Amino acid sequence: RGETHLLAKNFKYFEDWRDQYLEQQELDAHKLKQKVAREQHWVVHGVSGRRKRNVRRLKQLQQLRQQIKNAKPVLGKAELNQSKGNSSGKLVALLENVSKAYNGKTLISNFDLKIMRGQRIGIIGPNGVGKSTLLKLITGEISPDQGSIKIGVNLEPLIIDQNRNTVDLDTPLGEALSGDGSDHVLVNGEQKHIISYMKDYLFLPEQRTTPIKKLSGGERAKLALARGLRLPSNLLILDEPTNDLDLETLDLLQELIAEYDGTVILVSHDRDFLDRTVDSIIAFEGAGKLVQYAGGYSDMLAQRKQSAQNQKKHELNKTEPAQTQAKKPKPTDQKNKTNLSYKHKYRLETLPKIMDDKQEEIMQLKQALSDASLYNQDPDKFNKYAKALADAESELTRLEDEWLELEAMRENAS
Repeated sequence: RGETHLLAKNFKYFEDWRDQYLEQQELDAHKLKQKVAREQHWVVHGVSGRRKRNVRRLKQLQQLRQQIKNAKPVLGKAELNQSKGNSSGKLVALLENVSKAYNGKTLISNFDLKIMRGQRIGIIGPNGVGKSTLLKLITGEISPDQGSIKIGVNLEPLIIDQNRNTVDLDTPLGEALSGDGSDHVLVNGEQKHIISYMKDYLFLPEQRTTPIKKLSGGERAKLALARGLRLPSNLLILDEPTNDLDLETLDLLQELIAEYDGTVILVSHDRDFLDRTVDSIIAFEGAGKLVQYAGGYSDMLAQRKQSAQNQKKHELNKTEPAQTQAKKPKPTDQKNKTNLSYKHKYRLETLPKIMDDKQEEIMQLKQALSDASLYNQDPDKFNKYAKALADAESELTRLEDEWLELEAMRENAS
């Protein structure tokens, strides 16, 4: 609203501080209006007695009215309403052993992906690595160089991409929203006046005739959302939707994604936004390699860290000194054969059941994390499940290593 305020703390404190500040301003404005109402009542019913006091109170009333006139109004909130499409099939897309290259550069190599209705999938990677290519493969816009792609039935995709110049820049805002220059726009099967629809996205009525080229980056971003969300769909593809959007509209876009009936595929560099909206991440990791991780961006980092630790442990085991290896009993050396202790035998017998239980636990955690609404309904529970999944997978790896070691001992003793 034309003012700058400073918070001497980092971003995690900002949103609460901002909300408290705006709430206090609304409260102050309400108190001021109540005070003006009281003074106006006095003017009508209580002007009598001392003249000097009356003149002073009338002057104060004029000052209060001027305060209200000069006050900068609190901006309204955007209302992102999405037109619902028909329900798609349970399978949205199935990619098997898919590869794609351009100009001799491999963008995607031997990638498998299964997308089911209702999933929220994030895609991350540096610019130019092939994210848009993957989207085109998923929607069937292009064909793979290798592998097969099966597209689900009854799909109504809606793609809102970072290229927002889908209409002539000289087109007036109102005409861009309605599509035909009429006074109404069709949203969810109902006619809505163009001015009312503009207000939903915080455009001013006088901007109806403003050419698109004169809109700011944030206004163009909201225009792209307004033009797209009025169309029915059941597969929503958002390519860098957060660019230039204000924080309030970002929050509303997050809510819209959570409440969306269909499937959502989201390309973004916004880590916080991904954590709040998706249930799995597809990461481009170089040389055409793509990896899918359960959970949001933070969960992906945790899983990458665990994978790196496991890889380091594996490499250390491979590079064990030769003299240590020489001391190990050889299976063919009869002198070095030793019988398994009772403890080892019991452990060898019970480990398969323990590993099966751990695998069942992992499957249950993955199934729980696949619930698209879990994060938005209970973020703490989602984070708890994600941590439990990482711990369970690490524990399963340890149990498998122990079992292999005991199996080797048993073979050596036989």
